[in-house]
Amino acid sequence: MNINKDLIGVLSAPTGASSIVKRKLNSKGINSSTAADKMGVNPSTLSRFFNGSDLSISLAAKLSHHFGFDIDMLFNLEAQKKAYAAKN
Repeated sequence: MNINKDLIGVLSAPTGASSIVKRKLNSKGINSSTAADKMGVNPSTLSRFFNGSDLSISLAAKLSHHFGFDIDMLFNLEAQKKAYAAKN
């Protein structure tokens, strides 16, 4: 895929699944500590994910089960972030 060089800097780099998860939780009034408790994970696990750690299969499954996230979408967002990083 070729992007017009004039658009570089206008489009932002892919941020992965964490930004989508954060936005959805925030829109529901759920903080990360509450979300971690509901999913049965350590708050530090969710914090690491929000701060850039890779999305694990287990965390994706829990996000899907408890908050309705589509697992394919989450991993596609992660793949886009990694592909962008590899190119730059």
